[in-house]
Amino acid sequence: MINVSLLKEHPRNKEFFDDIQGQAWQDFLESIRTSGIITPLIVTRNEDETYTVISGSQRLRAAKELGIEEVPCEVRTYKDRKGITKEDWILKDLIETNLRQRGKGNLNDLKLARCLMELMRIYGIKRGRPLNSSNGTEKYDTMSQLPSNYYQSYIAELIGLSERQLQRINKLNNLIPEIQQLIEEGKLSTTEGVQLAALDEEVQRKLYYALGEDINKMTAEQIKKVKEESEESIRQLVDEINKLHRELQSREYTLKLKEEEISKKESLIKQYEAAIKFNDEKIKRLENGAVKTVEVIPDEVKKELKRLKKEQ
Repeated sequence: MINVSLLKEHPRNKEFFDDIQGQAWQDFLESIRTSGIITPLIVTRNEDETYTVISGSQRLRAAKELGIEEVPCEVRTYKDRKGITKEDWILKDLIETNLRQRGKGNLNDLKLARCLMELMRIYGIKRGRPLNSSNGTEKYDTMSQLPSNYYQSYIAELIGLSERQLQRINKLNNLIPEIQQLIEEGKLSTTEGVQLAALDEEVQRKLYYALGEDINKMTAEQIKKVKEESEESIRQLVDEINKLHRELQSREYTLKLKEEEISKKESLIKQYEAAIKFNDEKIKRLENGAVKTVEVIPDEVKKELKRLKKEQ
């Protein structure tokens, strides 16, 4: 039994689950008022001697409202293990336990989509590394033995949905935050959200800023047309980029040829300069000094070099 003043809701609980409201909440309160809290809250102890609630935030909320000072709790200890952090083990239990207890009828589709995305991340952390059991055979820990699509069938069974329904809801994670907010506020249906999720993020953003909440008035046919137009625009843009890339490659190749040609001319100039130096030294050795220096760099070579450098 732990005093309610020591119990804290998990900081991400509301990100994934809504509070029970309306008549359902009144019925929940009445049940606890008459029968008490039958199922213990699942909690984990913090360094400051308080406890974070993994499962049971609504029971804690009801206890506070009814003035109950102490509630039954199951205290669990978490730590980093099997390649997964302590925080992710806590988050995994928080999501899975609440999904199991609430069922589809008490879940917000958008928040369910967030649950799926988070579980997919956690299940994907470590997979496929065998461990040696006591008898020497290979075994796999709970997380690593799961195939990549396991979380879908597992969660679908957990809350009573088909995998197809779950995949449909998971598409809501592809929506921009502004449109997700409309779904959370009930201004946009899951069906409309799934249709919009097929659009590129930039297209979603343009539609949202153009239409605002009226985005829910778009028909499936209109959304399909926008998608086709945006995909065509992207194809045109890719074609233009490829064309520019080919032009750039052609120019770089031409430049390379000119640079090689210049390099050859400069090498020839060095040979001429060496010949000039040799002739200068030879002249100095002549006693009469009557021989004049001969210009050995042809004018056409100078002109060609000047032209090539200018072109480069």
